[in-house]
Amino acid sequence: MIKKLFVSLALVIISISLSSQELVISGTVIDQQTGEPLTGATIKHPSSGVEVITDFDGFFSISAPDKGINELTVSYVSYERMKLNRVIVREGEATKLNIKMRRSGSDSPKSSFMASRDNQPQA
Repeated sequence: MIKKLFVSLALVIISISLSSQELVISGTVIDQQTGEPLTGATIKHPSSGVEVITDFDGFFSISAPDKGINELTVSYVSYERMKLNRVIVREGEATKLNIKMRRSGSDSPKSSFMASRDNQPQA
């Protein structure tokens, strides 16, 4: 009787620990040309709505809701937005990405300004 209780308890503990393993995708985001880390880049898991920001070293870690194929989007000011369609997450394995972002064609938004001087006295 005690042996059956012990085995049952052990099985429950094992199943709880296996089901509570968190699926995580981590890595770094860097500039494609310079190799410099991109601090403050946004990594988003669209299906779950979870999003994280890279740290000072360009490092991130984000929870994946599902094992198997996941999708991420990566964005950063003045860089081309990236969509990673086939990020494969396996249970019990680390999923590490090294993301190289490319600057967009224009570093700043194009704006034009027009000024004129009004020399008429005010009434």
